[in-house]
Amino acid sequence: MEDNVKENYLKIFRKEVDFHHKVAYRFEKAYRLGKKMSVKKAALNAEIIAIISEHDSYIDQDPMALFYCLYFCIYYNNPEIVEFLKILVEKLDNLPEKINEILTSITQNGISRLRMIGDPLNLHVYHLVFYQAVDDELRIVYAQILRQMKFI
Repeated sequence: MEDNVKENYLKIFRKEVDFHHKVAYRFEKAYRLGKKMSVKKAALNAEIIAIISEHDSYIDQDPMALFYCLYFCIYYNNPEIVEFLKILVEKLDNLPEKINEILTSITQNGISRLRMIGDPLNLHVYHLVFYQAVDDELRIVYAQILRQMKFI
């Protein structure tokens, strides 16, 4: 019985890590290449949407994955994906309040302002992500985000 529980946990954890690594990699690549080639960014954004769609059962299980995708939209300056994520958020029931909070910040203030270092909204978003990562017990996937933000 214990081996079965362990294997089930590992299967779920692999899905989580697989999803987050694929999405984070595409966001970063779209950010770097999008500065030079908008066609390449559009193709990578299509890949991000495909990955999110492909992992819909995982997102149903852990809707906080959308929270991190919204954060990636801010961090990697990708407003195009926000519209897709808004549609997903509207379709899901019983979403954690933090998802609505970060989406409201994006909608009301825009990604450009949220990215401005020194702006109180920038600090608010980073603290929101930091405390969520603490709530998630600083899983490996999220620890990478925090290292990039220089919190750990």
